[in-house]
Amino acid sequence: MKGMKAQLNLAQSSNFWTPTVMGYDLWRRRSLSLMTGEPFSLEKEFRQFLEWVGPVTGQQWLDVGTSTGNYAKLLVQAGAAVTALDLSAGHLKRLPRHPRLHALQGNMEEELFASGSFDGVVIAGTLNETFSPEQMLLKAGQVLKEKGVLYLMYLLPSQHLAGQRLQSLISRSGIHFLESQTIERYLRLHNMALEKQKRHAIVCFELYRKAGGV
Repeated sequence: MKGMKAQLNLAQSSNFWTPTVMGYDLWRRRSLSLMTGEPFSLEKEFRQFLEWVGPVTGQQWLDVGTSTGNYAKLLVQAGAAVTALDLSAGHLKRLPRHPRLHALQGNMEEELFASGSFDGVVIAGTLNETFSPEQMLLKAGQVLKEKGVLYLMYLLPSQHLAGQRLQSLISRSGIHFLESQTIERYLRLHNMALEKQKRHAIVCFELYRKAGGV
């Protein structure tokens, strides 16, 4: 991973820091409430995810930027087999052991998986941090089977002056604040159709489905 670290932005590199790894779960439990300005528990977030993606028993899923495995563990509990991908070995060490949970250290922007390997891909937050959101989305679409689903959670640009100033400072670390219209146009070019979308302040949730065969 030494060569990879040299290519990462500050936002990505911070995931190798011990304070980031140790404090992640505490931050994650409160993060959506802070960013949306409304009570937004992990339970609420996960309930929406399972409602949107439907039954996953027997499916193969990829959790991109898994961190400590919130979505990976949820999917395993619901009956899926999950590859939990993350840059940080420190995060991956905090994953539980389970026969249907495979931890993998790596970068989604690289060639890691064969085309059509997964029934579903979830990218929650990592899309804002990655060096190239377009490349990450491209790879996610490629690894999906026909009619597979892509679940996204990402941060939008703020519509308020104070928020815009804060985001301008944060963006210097390599974090992108993404327009939903831009993401939809890009994914449409790669045979992905938007099925569901919800916005809560700057937090956007979306479900895309890959086109099936004729």
